[in-house]
Amino acid sequence: MKKENLILTLGFIIILLIIITSTILINQNKEQNTEKIIGNTSILSEIDKLLLPLSTQNITESDFNKLKDLTKNDGYASSEVNELIILTKYKEYSHIGHGLGFLYEYIKTGKQPICPGHNLAHYYIFKRHDEINLAEENLKEAKEYIETLPVDYDQSYKTLFEKTIQNIDSRNNTTSDDKISNLSEAPCIK
Repeated sequence: MKKENLILTLGFIIILLIIITSTILINQNKEQNTEKIIGNTSILSEIDKLLLPLSTQNITESDFNKLKDLTKNDGYASSEVNELIILTKYKEYSHIGHGLGFLYEYIKTGKQPICPGHNLAHYYIFKRHDEINLAEENLKEAKEYIETLPVDYDQSYKTLFEKTIQNIDSRNNTTSDDKISNLSEAPCIK
């Protein structure tokens, strides 16, 4: 009986060690991938290359192929690139510009901007084009970001964000282009 308990205990310890080691290796791999992307001049250069076709409104989804490949190992960056591709599909040029700017800053500094206005604007844009999952992801992020805004953040924008979320929560899923622009122009925390 004691021998069986000892074998079971040793087996449990071995399994536990395997799980802990795997978790550590996965986390180290994630950190290494993030380190490779932050400050990567190839990615920053690729973002710069996209500005000309964007400014002439000749940007296409395939223009993002290289950027998509360069950012595939970073969850935040690849998510942003995927959103940019969808925005390109619907010719939402001003929102592509904002997104490229946020992505550029992230690649340059490693800091994700806190920008609930940007997310709420994208919520409406994605809803307009029936991209429901992306709309909901942006709404979720906006709600999380509002909770982390510093106390000295512009109160008028905080109020705008809160009222916007109340409207959305009461099933009012559309708004004017002016309101979307106003949300997009809200200051971000970098």
